[in-house]
Amino acid sequence: MPDLNLSSEAVRKEFEDIAKFWIDMGVDGFRMDAAMHFDEEDQALNIETLNWLYSYCTSLNPDFYMVSEVWSGQGTIESYYKSSIPSYFNFALADAEGTLVSVGRGGSTATAFAKKMLSCQEDYSASNPDYIDAPFITNHDMGRV
Repeated sequence: MPDLNLSSEAVRKEFEDIAKFWIDMGVDGFRMDAAMHFDEEDQALNIETLNWLYSYCTSLNPDFYMVSEVWSGQGTIESYYKSSIPSYFNFALADAEGTLVSVGRGGSTATAFAKKMLSCQEDYSASNPDYIDAPFITNHDMGRV
């Protein structure tokens, strides 16, 4: 992924032009890949960038939806919810060793799963009361279960 100067007004204008093109074409949402890697050293810039882009997109379409990938633990995902993005993939539940598969295979209990889901709900809603959790089992970056 190329490094872009996300603080540059010219780069942001290009992002706005691209987003507007697709929204005008009828696209109602974007998936933001590798959102924590926009700037490896600056989580605050990443969060601000996501907030800026999502705010711009919802100014064009109030029903616009965005889901982002922050491949990390629950605490990091919780901090990214401060961006106002409605959804982040819930990596704490995913993969062959994640909570969802563990319960399905009998390695964990439904009670443990419910506690994990409540923990996510409490953390994520503290940063964004309007969050929409995006749990999954595996994705294109993982071995399929």
